[in-house]
This record gives sequence, structure tokens and C-alpha cells, in this order.
Amino acid sequence: MGQFSISGVGQYSTGVDIHKANALAMCPLCAAKYKHVRDTKDNALIEDLLAVDVGAGVGSVELPILLSGKRTVLRLTGKHAIDLKAALRVAGEERD
Repeated sequence: MGQFSISGVGQYSTGVDIHKANALAMCPLCAAKYKHVRDTKDNALIEDLLAVDVGAGVGSVELPILLSGKRTVLRLTGKHAIDLKAALRVAGEERD
């Protein structure tokens, strides 16, 4: 997946909603792929995230996803994975 820079601005990214209170920042290309060609269902992605062990000092977490039938990963920083897991646990069934 690609990223690009805007002169004088730096890396450009856009948000992708995971839950009404949370979003992931992604570059426009990754966000478009996630929104429009992701085959992995929301609940499967959420369950994978909740099942992964994110201990202290973990630099990143990779979640398997399918984009247009191709296996790839969604990579989150350890801190963002911890924060997102906490928000999803608080949201509970409200997210369905």
C-alpha cells in the first residue's frame, strides 16, 4: 500500500471509521482500498484485534485482511492497537 507527501505539508492521510468513536489514520490509497475493496468483514477484523496479545513494548500489530481477494495485513502501532482494543471493549455490543 502506498503513501505520498504533499510539498510543505508532509505525509497525507485520511481517517477510516472503525467504530463511531474511533478512526484509523491511513494514507488516501490505503483508505480507499480499505473502504472499497476490503473483503474481510468488520466483525472478523474486530475479533482478530481483540484476540491479539499486545504487551508492553510491542512496536506493532499486524492483522490479516483480504483486499480484492489478496491476503495482506493491516499494521497498527502497539499503542494504537491497545487504545483501539480498549475502546472496542467499552463499546461492547453497541458496535453491532
